[in-house]
Amino acid sequence: MSDYYGRFRTMEKIDMYEKYVEVSWCPADVKSMYPHWSDEQCANVLDAIAGYFNDRQIELGWEVLDTLTSSYDVKDDDDFQYE
Repeated sequence: MSDYYGRFRTMEKIDMYEKYVEVSWCPADVKSMYPHWSDEQCANVLDAIAGYFNDRQIELGWEVLDTLTSSYDVKDDDDFQYE
């Protein structure tokens, strides 16, 4: 597995269900888009849209995952260059 910069780290055992990438948003992110909103408004809006936001984030994430990993798709693992 690699870190953010593409450097690979050795692993004893791979847990196929361990989370490697997580995305989170905070009221400050909303505030950057709507600086005229109060901190409380920003937090309330995030709370109100959290479920819908998470669903869309996952849906779009599959597209991003496909785009970013497609160049690593090789027929023979021996041809795969990790670095």
